[in-house]
Amino acid sequence: MLSSRQLYERLNSLSHHQMDELISRLQSRGISIRAIRPYAYPEMPQAFHIFFLFDGSNEELDYFQMEPDVLDAVCRELSFVSD
Repeated sequence: MLSSRQLYERLNSLSHHQMDELISRLQSRGISIRAIRPYAYPEMPQAFHIFFLFDGSNEELDYFQMEPDVLDAVCRELSFVSD
């Protein structure tokens, strides 16, 4: 599994199309993620968040609030997203 920093950097580097592909891959695995939003504070780039939005909810969850199996799936599916 990737570290939280590695996961943030990889997600932040994805194009819109690649992010859509990742979300589609996760949804096909039964994970109801609607959006993933990496965010770093401009004044302090070492402080970052990875927000996840799920179907049926308007509240974003940060990566540290996620179930470990969901984070594992994100890391796993991320390795299959085309460059």
